[in-house]
Amino acid sequence: MTKTGQSLFNLFQADLISYDDALRNADSVNDVRLRIKLESKDSKNRELGDTLRNVTYK
Repeated sequence: MTKTGQSLFNLFQADLISYDDALRNADSVNDVRLRIKLESKDSKNRELGDTLRNVTYK
């Protein structure tokens, strides 16, 4: 994980940024998403597809 990804994870853990903001600003979205899924304080409550709830399909 990059320093940016680690910093975003830390900010997310401290409730200073949202899950979507962490992913939006990540160099490697998959790395940050996986880290949050596996290691965050609310990891048991979050699904990987949560960010797709507001996506509209044409």
